[in-house]
Amino acid sequence: MKITREDDCTSEYTPYYRNSISSWLIYQRPSISFGDFFLLSDELLGLSEALRPLYLYWIAARGEKLMPSRSDIDPITMPRPLLPNIILVDVIEVPLRFRYRVMGTAIADMLGEDWTGHFVDEVPNISPNAEEQYMKTVRNGEPSINVDEYERYDPNLMQREITRYEQLLLPLSNSNHAVSMLLGGTLKSTETA
Repeated sequence: MKITREDDCTSEYTPYYRNSISSWLIYQRPSISFGDFFLLSDELLGLSEALRPLYLYWIAARGEKLMPSRSDIDPITMPRPLLPNIILVDVIEVPLRFRYRVMGTAIADMLGEDWTGHFVDEVPNISPNAEEQYMKTVRNGEPSINVDEYERYDPNLMQREITRYEQLLLPLSNSNHAVSMLLGGTLKSTETA
């Protein structure tokens, strides 16, 4: 098996390269490492077991469509253990911006603040990879996963704290073509440095 990229690099795995070094469409991959950003196919190899139920929920909600609409998503039918780890992000088209509509309590606790109502580009210390994931998920209309880190100052410890996380983003569309919202699941990563 091999990776096919524009620069013809090869490896023992089989993702297909798309547009930039941090963006891959998964066909086969044993795991996702820190700093990786991937677009996912229906085969969804490499997603953590904890986020897999959210992805399967999204697949069921979309039915025969390219992606489900916001009205297809019902918190009552979502995987209950993941509700504190859910985000809903509005996609503002011109200029392309992202606003947190809902941020689960577990995510707010992990980050030390609740970003509900804030635009992604207004959040201090957000990783460029995170914003890139939002943009590429909207542009491609496909689910994606990002394993990254968020740095913040913890006043209780009087020091900087780095939190690694895994984030699954799932596109939603009111028109079945243009992405109008993102449904996400974010979990603190167990991966060590």
